[in-house]
Amino acid sequence: MKKLKPCVVALALIAALAVANQAVGEVLYYDNFDGLTGVDLDGLAPDISMGGAVWDAGPEMDADGAITYSGTVYGDSAYLPFTPESGYIYTLSVTMNATVGDWLGVGFTQNKNPAERFLEEGVYWWALTRSEGHAQTDQTFIGVRTNGAQNASTSGADNIVTVIDTTGVTWGIEWFFDGNVERSEDIVDPGVINYVAFSNARCDGVISEFSLTRIPEPATLAILGLGSVLAVRRRRR
Repeated sequence: MKKLKPCVVALALIAALAVANQAVGEVLYYDNFDGLTGVDLDGLAPDISMGGAVWDAGPEMDADGAITYSGTVYGDSAYLPFTPESGYIYTLSVTMNATVGDWLGVGFTQNKNPAERFLEEGVYWWALTRSEGHAQTDQTFIGVRTNGAQNASTSGADNIVTVIDTTGVTWGIEWFFDGNVERSEDIVDPGVINYVAFSNARCDGVISEFSLTRIPEPATLAILGLGSVLAVRRRRR
């Protein structure tokens, strides 16, 4: 059996990397909230949208990212359809600033009600950032609701990143607040997730960026790369 020449190996590796690069960082949703001031977010599509989904949002959420508490009930929420699958690493990154009031939150829910904070909708795996000058710290929650709460080292973090690893038998989750690791946990009960969402609780603020990406498990990438190498090898025989 002939050995692969160095140039062929190099080409194979380049091909493998190209295939892997296409798989890495697949963007499911992205929005920078560059819409018009005073226009509702509800019914608008993110800049990148999985399956053409649109925001299902309460009236306190605007297209330019402004979040204005109206004084009724507890707050509003904005939802996009999402259900995690095994074999991926998902990264949810949200940049938002709570200015006045209690908190802004981001996480995953079973149900949806845009005209209410998502706390009442079976929220899992979520985190909140407090308003400027708030006496309490930011927090993370395994869920449901406020179950599995843990105080963060920050108060008023601007960026919350949630990484969900579904590649193992037991899923895992990790939170980063302003770039620093805050919490890592196994997900014992994944529950039922149908949406990804952000929400406010008696709070004004602004959300400036929302992204949800996924990459396949490392084994999948390895198979993709091996497939490219074997394909090149077969062509050379």
